[in-house]
Amino acid sequence: MSARELLAAAAALGRVQGFDELCAEIARLGVTLSGARAAVVSIPKDDGELTPRVLATRGDAGPATRSIDALPRGGPWRALTIEDEFGVAARLHLRYDDAIDDSRGDSRDDSRDDAPAPARVRAVIPHMAAALRNASTYAQLEELVEREMRSAVTREQAIQLILDSMQEGLLVCDLQGALVGTRSRAILEWFGSSEAFDRIWTYIAGEDGELALTLQLGFEQLFDGALPFDVAADQLPRTITRDDRSFELEYRPVFESGRYAGVLLLVQDVTARVSAQQAERRARELPAILRHLARSPGGFHDFLEETARLLRSLTREDGRATLRALHTLKGNAALYGFDSFARRVHATEERAELGTLTDAELRALAGAWRRERLRLDAFLGRDEERLRLSHAEHEAFVEQLVEGGVAASLVERARSWRRPRVGDTFDRLAAVTSRLAARVGKAIDVHVDGAHERVPPGDFRPFLGALVHAVRNAIDHGIEPPHERVAAGKPERASIWLRARQEHGRFVVSVRDDGRGINWDQVTRNAARVGVDARVDPVGALCVGSTAASVTELSGRGVGVSALCEATKSLGGTITVESEAGVGTLLRFEFPRPQ
Repeated sequence: MSARELLAAAAALGRVQGFDELCAEIARLGVTLSGARAAVVSIPKDDGELTPRVLATRGDAGPATRSIDALPRGGPWRALTIEDEFGVAARLHLRYDDAIDDSRGDSRDDSRDDAPAPARVRAVIPHMAAALRNASTYAQLEELVEREMRSAVTREQAIQLILDSMQEGLLVCDLQGALVGTRSRAILEWFGSSEAFDRIWTYIAGEDGELALTLQLGFEQLFDGALPFDVAADQLPRTITRDDRSFELEYRPVFESGRYAGVLLLVQDVTARVSAQQAERRARELPAILRHLARSPGGFHDFLEETARLLRSLTREDGRATLRALHTLKGNAALYGFDSFARRVHATEERAELGTLTDAELRALAGAWRRERLRLDAFLGRDEERLRLSHAEHEAFVEQLVEGGVAASLVERARSWRRPRVGDTFDRLAAVTSRLAARVGKAIDVHVDGAHERVPPGDFRPFLGALVHAVRNAIDHGIEPPHERVAAGKPERASIWLRARQEHGRFVVSVRDDGRGINWDQVTRNAARVGVDARVDPVGALCVGSTAASVTELSGRGVGVSALCEATKSLGGTITVESEAGVGTLLRFEFPRPQ
């Protein structure tokens, strides 16, 4: 049985809530997986006697449940025991002959435990047993809770015994959100004592004020009854994270004497499952990350240094600067294949946009990056000098050139080896453009010119790191979808040109695309909101922020372009914009050469 089939069968069992419905699903799975003509699920009584509970038979439209009165007698039957460490949960009887006799004869039952069980059914037996145990426990629990609410008689010891045997946590609140009744042992272990909390949302959320508010609004919507319970419950969080643990939440109504009286909250710790999923995603990311390292070791090293610098610069006090840094972090991480970290930065960026970012979240983001670095260290080792030429050897070489009277132009060329090649940045932009374009259904060719040029003296890392925003905006907003390009008489594949030059003593970098051009009307309206006249200062208007109608993971907040403008200005550079509707856009960045 393949892993996909096993997961599908386990998921089918997990979706069923009621005990009888679960027995029917097990019978149908028995028919489907074994190829049997009929399947019967029998449940043991307290005295151990088996009682047939449900019958499923094979039909043209698939397995169907039938009345247990149609149970065929006689053999040949094959019996499988559904059991776990707690004992026998049920028996699954399979019949392979074609005849289903509706008569209730007295023929002998030929069920045999020693018959070879089909491998496909055996693989699902543990999931069947676990589902039956959980369904039985939940049925007992619901019966006890309903009885307590109906009679208003507290049976805390009886309920606590059941609760403490469950791995799930359980809480009950009234229609004001106040905690009532007992708490399971798991709840107390995960969230601590509830004595200091007067409402369920503050207890569950702890120090997370935003989560507490979200839960409060959702619970109040549950309480007022304006929407059906299931519809209102769907508006509440289904997963939360607290103290580095992940939890799944399920909401159920509680009735007292037929009257809606409260909400039952079921909590399950899914930390192990979430961690496994994250580890699997990171494992899939690693080959792409290593390909970027192999393609451009120098550029990869610069990316690591720039990421560390940006993380150190994050602070809640300067919200706009933090947004720019987060946007650049997200873009660079995605470019180098760190998709999981990029998603985490995206979530942090959304909190910063709302003004709810905390110092703890910034520390958690830095911790997440440290874990990414540790993962890389297993492949790279701690000696990062392996990624580039030794600085000491380079200095000694330049000194020898100077002492030997070598031409100043050659000495300057040797000095430039310490500075990054523009090609390292262009290489990574070109390598990932196709991947980012594929996300939005576009095909793009990247043309590189001047990759051999090295940046002038000075710290160009913020500029080179922020240059990604020009490319991302071109992909997301400038370049049209293929069908629009064809309709406009353009090639289906778009183009982006990346160019670096030394011109008249100035260092020039340009990014050009053949897309739809800049929407100047939208730029003008956006800039006017902050008092910038786009007719007088078009570059300043672009640097104000986004003109996009929506935010995407590629672009849309405007902080990316703002970060690029700030990085350019910090180096004494200037920006020139040329854009023609339907033809494309050219961004030109010029920097003076330091004396």
